[in-house]
Amino acid sequence: MLFLQALCHALIPFCLQSPDLYLFNPTCDIAVGNNSISYTPARGLLLFETDTATLPMWLARCDDMVCVPATVDVPFLDLMTQCGISLPRFVTLGEVLGGQESLRRFVPWGWSRATHHAYADVMRLCDASFRALPVALWQPAHRELMSRLTAIALADVLRPLVPEGSPVQLPMSTRIIRSVSQAHDVLEGFSGRVIFKAPWSASGRGLMMCDVPAGRLPDMRWVEGSVRQQGFLTAEPFLNNEIDLSFHFEIHPGGEVEYVGHNFFNTNDKGRFTGCLLAAWPDEVMRRDDAARLRAAVELAAVALRQALAGMAIHRLYSGPLGVDALWYRADDGSCYLHPAIETNIRYTMGRLNISLRQRLHPSAQGHWQMEQFAGNGFGEFCESHLRQSPPVLEAGQLRSGILPMVPWGGSWGAWLVLR
Repeated sequence: MLFLQALCHALIPFCLQSPDLYLFNPTCDIAVGNNSISYTPARGLLLFETDTATLPMWLARCDDMVCVPATVDVPFLDLMTQCGISLPRFVTLGEVLGGQESLRRFVPWGWSRATHHAYADVMRLCDASFRALPVALWQPAHRELMSRLTAIALADVLRPLVPEGSPVQLPMSTRIIRSVSQAHDVLEGFSGRVIFKAPWSASGRGLMMCDVPAGRLPDMRWVEGSVRQQGFLTAEPFLNNEIDLSFHFEIHPGGEVEYVGHNFFNTNDKGRFTGCLLAAWPDEVMRRDDAARLRAAVELAAVALRQALAGMAIHRLYSGPLGVDALWYRADDGSCYLHPAIETNIRYTMGRLNISLRQRLHPSAQGHWQMEQFAGNGFGEFCESHLRQSPPVLEAGQLRSGILPMVPWGGSWGAWLVLR
């Protein structure tokens, strides 16, 4: 009896713990670049944000909440329940503020000055310990931290940590462009293809590819406009991409950097994100002739990245998820190498979501998930057809095979699992 009383007493804090409130605001990078408290996404981006607002359900616990613009469709909720997916509560902002329920944390996909302003009343409902964190008060230094300058700094810290002759290499020197004339100078200094990147952009947006030998020169109006709006661009040599992957960390308030895992993802011919491979080591990766070399590179890079991030003391400004995009590329000598720090994402990412999603699947499940925009009711028709042809199958209470929508199918944007 005394043991049971002690156990119940120990569980009380967990039972009474306030929920986290998640928010999907994937346009946060653009909002940071805009640097306004009143930033509103362009119509197309706002549609994406609205149609996929439930995505944080794959990150949240069942006693958490996800902020959505409207009531979530019942057929979607029913399907998730039938598939054994534990769901958080879906609430509108009005319901959160009207209910005045205490929150443990406010967890947006990413922070910006606009997010801080728009959700100031939500922040007041959070625990005092959360409101005391540096991330809970927007500072000008946050804007620089969330730019491409952090990836440049990370690469500089990484270089001495990578053994010479290893399959991990940081071959390029990124240039910062602050004028059209500097862009011309960069093009004269590179003999091959060059990528210009806006400092605040994500998922393959804000990029411009130039191929000087082929005569494909940059649109200098875009360069001039981007520099005028955001202050600078970066330029770096193009690498021959073989595989896209990413590394994921959690920055803790005390300074600890926790390695969460790695992720393989897909992009289209413009470099834009289209989805993720589900397994940590997917079959299509492990069938490669250089799979052992790649695996060794990933393990080495994970250790070096964690050490480098810890040395950068990011926790003084930020705590939360951090993703680092990497590239398995083919060099001029024909061998493949891992560039471990192409981009840094000081926010949640689809890769981090994928790692969380992976934990809900059967251990032997393989496959991928993808995102796409449909015309009209195309996603609804797609789901109806594929759920009939390849319904989700559970094994030992976990998803094992079949197709499953990841978001409600009433909008034009869709995301879905393909398990085998």
